[in-house]
Amino acid sequence: RGPDAVLAPDATHGQVVWRHQHKPKNAPSQKMGLALHGDMVFVPTSDIHLLPLNAKSGELIWDHEIASATTTGPQTRPMAYQLRSPPLVVGDMMYIASPKPIYVYALDLTRDGVIMWEFRPDMNVELATQQTCCGGQTRGIYYADGKLFYATLDGQVFRLHAATPEAL
Repeated sequence: RGPDAVLAPDATHGQVVWRHQHKPKNAPSQKMGLALHGDMVFVPTSDIHLLPLNAKSGELIWDHEIASATTTGPQTRPMAYQLRSPPLVVGDMMYIASPKPIYVYALDLTRDGVIMWEFRPDMNVELATQQTCCGGQTRGIYYADGKLFYATLDGQVFRLHAATPEAL
């Protein structure tokens, strides 16, 4: 049990078919969702890894670290960051928003989650850090008509071309 555990219940009887427990290197956090693609369940972890699991067996397919789980904040103390928002899958691409300062990563699911591009907006990280509590998480990335939409912690809203890290 715990925030980095995934349970797959049988849809008919509700009994657990399989369970996967990830042991993060930092404190666990609650997640806001998973993503599905083909026969895989994609799980964001507390230590900023992306884990695809086999949907039928729960077996780990690969483990991909998206970013470092710790960094130094404005007071030069270590700060733990965690993936909480669900990944977004569009075709064979997955989009993930990291915790503050909220960068967007595009991963190619046909190549074991290789990062194809990342978008790092200009923002006032110190101000965003002061204005947020509890890890400063985004609530997700949204997709429509070949574009991605998301907001940063300092109040900016971005529209990106889904194929490139280009802001529109």
